[in-house]
Amino acid sequence: MARLPDAAGQLRQRWSRIDGCGAWRPILVSRTSTLADGTARQILAHNETDARLCDW
Repeated sequence: MARLPDAAGQLRQRWSRIDGCGAWRPILVSRTSTLADGTARQILAHNETDARLCDW
């Protein structure tokens, strides 16, 4: 009988090969975009934090 693949185990192996910053990218906004002040602050905080942590 064929053994079914261990999906969770395969996912763990795949994730362990990805560096911690591999899933994160800067949020880019067009110059013509209109953002609420709160949204702009959140995007800036995201980009600044990840730039520091992930060495962008």
